[in-house]
Amino acid sequence: LASSPLVVLGHVERPLEIDGVPHVEIAVEKVLKGQMEDVGRSASMTETRMNPYLLTLEMKGLEIRDTDSEPLVAFDRLFVDFETRSLIDWALNFKRIELNQLNLFEERFEGTDTRLVRFLADLSATEEVSPEEADEPPPRAIVQELRIRNASVRVIDGPADQFTYTLGPIT
Repeated sequence: LASSPLVVLGHVERPLEIDGVPHVEIAVEKVLKGQMEDVGRSASMTETRMNPYLLTLEMKGLEIRDTDSEPLVAFDRLFVDFETRSLIDWALNFKRIELNQLNLFEERFEGTDTRLVRFLADLSATEEVSPEEADEPPPRAIVQELRIRNASVRVIDGPADQFTYTLGPIT
């Protein structure tokens, strides 16, 4: 559970506030940028909005760059509509997830060594997990509606052949 997206906000040492009011939007940006810096990557986004009454989160203009400044993941807009039903279902329950203009970049270096494998290994190396948490399965997730618009995946298979392929648009 420590790696779930809802628990990640718990890593902020003290709430970020403006005029005494906590702002989850600022915390999301700060935590994401901090986590990427911890693993030698960079993250930027243009806007983050959260409605605590409707339990919605909207992020715009996210880009995560790898250690060599190549883009790993980018999207124009992510909208997540979380449901309180999660308390009843004992699962992360999403009414709707929308992802617009998703761009993924994957490159194979040698054997099974890829950008994504390196990124995930670096992320898991920085995560502090107790032995009890390590044995727990990840939380269940229920997504009622998933909308992906104009996504693309660019793949480079190397190093010898340098085969490049872009798959998209995916809708």
